[in-house]
Amino acid sequence: QYHCLGYISLAEASVIDEKSVEGGFSLWVSAGGKEKVSVIQLQMVAPSPDAKAHWVGLLRKFIGIQNARSSHDESTQAPSKSGYLTKQGHIRKNWKLRWFILEKDTMCYYPSHTDSKPIGEIKLPGYTLERVESDTREHTFRMFGSGKKEFFLSAGTEAECVEWMESIVEGTSALSSNVHAK
Repeated sequence: QYHCLGYISLAEASVIDEKSVEGGFSLWVSAGGKEKVSVIQLQMVAPSPDAKAHWVGLLRKFIGIQNARSSHDESTQAPSKSGYLTKQGHIRKNWKLRWFILEKDTMCYYPSHTDSKPIGEIKLPGYTLERVESDTREHTFRMFGSGKKEFFLSAGTEAECVEWMESIVEGTSALSSNVHAK
């Protein structure tokens, strides 16, 4: 059983030491700003050296991403929305669960939230959103535009579908603000 003892911001964090411990590994992380610095120990279970390398790499990468974001202005510090949506494939028309990150005028999607390399990117300017209902898939919307690839995306709930559509429209002023309900 695990307990949450608190949260830290990784915006200004850095890994200062890494040690193997029985059944896993331990990372010492320095986090905080100029006035207050905390050093914490993260202990994680890793059943194999490959699993350890994978987790250490992800943590180091995430901390690096957060550090890069903190060096930009406030508007680029965090995605305006992220989460899972089910996306219809363009060729086979099968539906696959994908992790989406919306930042400004771009949506990137990944096989899962643990992946660092996107498998696709949608530049939002010029797209129109439309709610669609089908016999097989609820909470679905379509993104389309002249000369653009068409996307069908499905959320887990009605509320998530509305949140995603609103975030996409609000997330960029260059996006066509046409939102249709069918």
